[in-house]
Amino acid sequence: MYKDAVNHYFNEVMPAYEQYVKLATNEIKSKLMLISLARQSSYLLFNFREQLIPPYKKEEFDRNYIASLCPDYHWIGDVANAFKHRSIGRKDRIIDDVSQIEETLVRTCFIPEDATPANPYYSIIDRRVLVVPTDIALPIRDLLEIQTNVINFWSDFLVSENLTKERFIYKYRGDRVLTSQQADQIELNALIPVSPDGYASWTEITQFYDPVSKSFKRWGYSQYGIVIPEEISERAANAKFYYRIAPKS
Repeated sequence: MYKDAVNHYFNEVMPAYEQYVKLATNEIKSKLMLISLARQSSYLLFNFREQLIPPYKKEEFDRNYIASLCPDYHWIGDVANAFKHRSIGRKDRIIDDVSQIEETLVRTCFIPEDATPANPYYSIIDRRVLVVPTDIALPIRDLLEIQTNVINFWSDFLVSENLTKERFIYKYRGDRVLTSQQADQIELNALIPVSPDGYASWTEITQFYDPVSKSFKRWGYSQYGIVIPEEISERAANAKFYYRIAPKS
């Protein structure tokens, strides 16, 4: 009875999440938009509950029940439904529509212990998909963190229900502390939307790692624009996107 659900988890849910992680952390090069992988992984994590309804009674295994065990299940539910339906009508919704899910670049700056005026910090740039809640009292969150919490919940759930013996626990890899040597090894692979006239723009968030409090603090948004050379612009007009390796900061 459970074999199909377990196979679905290991063959569909986990690989989709892992692919999203690898692209978000620049482990692989791909011409896919990060938000495309985020969409697929969100669907699978949210709808995995449907695979487990038998033998549970559906009314006892609903979204609210799962969210009582894993609060981020409500976040992933709203994200998945916003991707699918564009807008959300749920009374206690966290976001109103898909415009509140955005792919952006996050520049993280680190101040080393041996910082000098000439080299005050080093930095990395990651691709992120952020969820911007309607309630300004709630934090803007990295979708990767939300998905990590949900997939870890499902792993624990499968073990607790004796559906599988092996527990796979993932560590959120968005905000991570790197040495300058590790940062130097990272190349950002980003797809930048390009208009037919060769103009491209993107949003970047800068955040600072505070070694004292060991926390990440965001500075805010910056909007950038560049004009693409004609030979690239012609290709971009057909493909809508072009593949760009951003320079290291």
